[in-house]
Amino acid sequence: MAKSEIQQKIEQELTCAVCLSTFTEPKVLPCLHTFCQLCIESLVLSKTHDKNVVDCPTCREQYVLPEAPDTRSSVAKIRTNFTLKSLIELLESNTNVVRCGNLVDDKPAVCRCMDCHVYLCQDCMGVHAKQKATRTHTLASLDEMKEEGKLVRPIQYCPEHESEEIVLYCMTCRKAICRDCTLITHSKHDYKFIKNMGDYFETRLKKAVSVLNEKEKEFNGYSSHVKSVEAELDAHYQISRDLIESTFGTYAKRIEACKRQLLEELAQQHHTECKAASAERDRMELILTKLSTNLVFCKRLLQSGDDVERATMDTSVSENVNSLGGETWDTEKLKATSWAVETGDVDAFLRAHKVVATNLLATSFTLEDCNGAHVGPNQVKLRGVGDVPDAAIGTLLAVQVTQTPSDKKEAVKSSIPVKIIKAGDNCWKCTYFLERRGQYTVRVLCNGVDVCGSPAQCNAQKLMAGTRVRRLKMKQCVEEVCGTLLSHEEELNELDRGGGDGDCGTTFKQWALGMQQQSSCVNWDTPQKALLGLARCTEQHMGGTSGALYTVFFTAAARALLNPEVPVSWAQSLKEGTEAVMVYGGAKPGCRTMLDALCPAVELLITQLPNCPDHKTMNILELAVKAAQTGAEATVKLKAKAGRASYVPSHQITQKDAGAHAVSLWLKAIHDTLVR
Repeated sequence: MAKSEIQQKIEQELTCAVCLSTFTEPKVLPCLHTFCQLCIESLVLSKTHDKNVVDCPTCREQYVLPEAPDTRSSVAKIRTNFTLKSLIELLESNTNVVRCGNLVDDKPAVCRCMDCHVYLCQDCMGVHAKQKATRTHTLASLDEMKEEGKLVRPIQYCPEHESEEIVLYCMTCRKAICRDCTLITHSKHDYKFIKNMGDYFETRLKKAVSVLNEKEKEFNGYSSHVKSVEAELDAHYQISRDLIESTFGTYAKRIEACKRQLLEELAQQHHTECKAASAERDRMELILTKLSTNLVFCKRLLQSGDDVERATMDTSVSENVNSLGGETWDTEKLKATSWAVETGDVDAFLRAHKVVATNLLATSFTLEDCNGAHVGPNQVKLRGVGDVPDAAIGTLLAVQVTQTPSDKKEAVKSSIPVKIIKAGDNCWKCTYFLERRGQYTVRVLCNGVDVCGSPAQCNAQKLMAGTRVRRLKMKQCVEEVCGTLLSHEEELNELDRGGGDGDCGTTFKQWALGMQQQSSCVNWDTPQKALLGLARCTEQHMGGTSGALYTVFFTAAARALLNPEVPVSWAQSLKEGTEAVMVYGGAKPGCRTMLDALCPAVELLITQLPNCPDHKTMNILELAVKAAQTGAEATVKLKAKAGRASYVPSHQITQKDAGAHAVSLWLKAIHDTLVR
């Protein structure tokens, strides 16, 4: 085994999850999670009750300790993970000077007695080979062990008969036993020599690995569903909350109590639904943790364990495989709830108190210019008759866009977002986006009654001018971003090792490869559809917190992008996406996250683009890229307040944040593509 492989193994497998150091006397619990013997002792001794029970720190399963006079003796009786112990000893023989275990003068060892399980120096080796009691023992030189990567295989003794070696396997009890066991508790049982059962245990382990692999794949898919439901719950909550804010915000103190009541009801319902989803997510993550641990353990036992070890672990492996194989889920049981906000009572309240808006009727408005619709962004004009207060627009008016199916069935309301924007004195623009061709009906209602000119019919038959060019640009930008992130994988991983899990570059690589594979499945006809396609791809291929936040970012940006032909609309779209990340991620600028690069760039676009002539747009985008780069560099001096880095001592973090640097990379890739 090469040195680099040994170092990689200790980083991934030989570190105790409690003390975060290399295992010392590793003990494996029945759930197949391994910890240091002293760590298990400290966990048991720290408990105020149930001193004879150990709680697994990883999966929270409880196990009764073996009977013994004291806690130390009980923990010592827990089965030793000999595979890990052997790997650690092999590592130490490659990295440290091994000392003789017989002499007090601490001479360097040259071999190891495989029968006595002790390292010997040159002098002791000669004595060992001549003594009558030890001259038949097998000696392995350290050089041979280093070259061949030999694992030291200590003899495993029967827990019932401590001086007897485990050599048999009881097929009746499914338990590894010694010869003395066959005379008492297993006298009439069917048992075989372990040395003759290698193929049997190998077949059972391969079957266990296969079952666990399939179960892990299934629960990974269910994990995506749970995350999607949580994201939808938050999105529905945010939409409903925004509607409540916009509906009640203009009426000040007279309806403040009503607004608070509705928000509290919504928050309570959202909390209840999210609590159920969160509990399901915790259950799913716990099952995935168990599946992953059992897979690693079985694979390691299959690759590195001997027949005795496989025999001693067979019962535990089978029990865990059977337990995990029975885990199920129900996607119909867990679904995202959406909330309908009823504002009828508010209208009644306003009319009862003779608010100015109550004097407005449907005849106070006229719908204009509702012809010539096309796939993409559309606008219709709404003109007021007489003096119409602005406050009435967002409160009493409702805009509905429905599509009539080609088979003449009943029209179904679409989820097309509509915004009403003031366009002059007593004049407003209703902006909406059509995703597909077909016949549409646009209705503008005042207190539930159609205004003059409503409903209006429009037939969207063709893509708007420039769609093909925009489609090509959008796709080229995404392709350039993928190439950039793939080429910077190692750089991002290196930056992430200082304050994270060291997998930032790998996470973006998985997304980029998934995006390249699914590019043909993304609808590039409109930027809104493309952004939603990016959100779906991100949800499927980008794991961890980054995957969830970027999914929210793309989804919110798609919903906010009403007019892709206007650069300011893109800036507003990015702002909405950034704000969604802050809401759902809980971080803000200054917390040493991706927001430290994203927020300065978006803020620059928001402030500079409205007054910028079209031919200067790329100059503003270049300034935004520089703002992102500056923000990423500034994270070197920031103290992490969110994410994995917040648990790392600040003096150990000496490089910029990987997530912030990734933002500057993909922003620059977009700028370079558009310039070309």
